[in-house]
Amino acid sequence: EPELDVMYLRYKQQPIDTSPVFNRKYVEYNATMDYKMGFFAVQASPLGAAVITNIFLCPDADCHRETPRAIADFSRKVSLEPGERTLYKFDVELLGRARTYSITITRLTGKETDLRHLVVQGSTLYPPFQPQIRSYRCFLDVQRDVGLLELHLQDQGQTVLAEAEAPVPLASDDNITSLDNTHPQQLRSPPIRLLREEAYGEFQYPNKYLEFPVPMGTKRKLR
Repeated sequence: EPELDVMYLRYKQQPIDTSPVFNRKYVEYNATMDYKMGFFAVQASPLGAAVITNIFLCPDADCHRETPRAIADFSRKVSLEPGERTLYKFDVELLGRARTYSITITRLTGKETDLRHLVVQGSTLYPPFQPQIRSYRCFLDVQRDVGLLELHLQDQGQTVLAEAEAPVPLASDDNITSLDNTHPQQLRSPPIRLLREEAYGEFQYPNKYLEFPVPMGTKRKLR
């Protein structure tokens, strides 16, 4: 069966994450380039004696409306303008059989200020996280006196500025019983990923962390 052994995308020496993460069983992928990334290059190796052929680019990720553009060199750099999208397709052939792989690649515009995701360790967000929602509430269990936030940036060039207001005693009308901690979140980055992010930069989106104390019986707003 013709298939790839490995595949990844890069801008210079920086990785560009694929979704899903590469798996030999999957043939369709998506990738998002940061605004500062002017081009991408696909790196891949077939299994065994298989070869890569029929490499095409489809502008605006539409191979029917736009004429696909053939590429002779598989690993060549492909430039994208801010906000532009393209579809990168190629075949892996072996003994007359072929499997087609495709990657839809988008470059951010540089105007993004949203997060991809937000996690408060051990707490349930109200409302549930959505990138377009900017205000949330959560409840820290009695055993936690520090709020730990994990921020998943949309563009690794984004800068995080944060400030916390002084703690304020809870009032009778705060109604904290509505903040039932039914779905406590856990940090998405396991310890091994944290170490690899810091030491090697193997991921396109190293997460950012914010930590601030919340004394028992108080509330605190973080911006």
